[in-house]
Amino acid sequence: MAMTPVQTTMVAITLVAAAINLNDGETNAIEGMTHFVLFATFIMLAFLGL
Repeated sequence: MAMTPVQTTMVAITLVAAAINLNDGETNAIEGMTHFVLFATFIMLAFLGL
């Protein structure tokens, strides 16, 4: 997918966070905010070229 090692690490962290959050079948606002922060970080790193 032509991702840098930093972006690949961010995707891995996101997948781990999703697995942990969805383990019990329920989510809340804090877990949703975690995914939003990870996404914002991914976008910021993409704009920085990392």
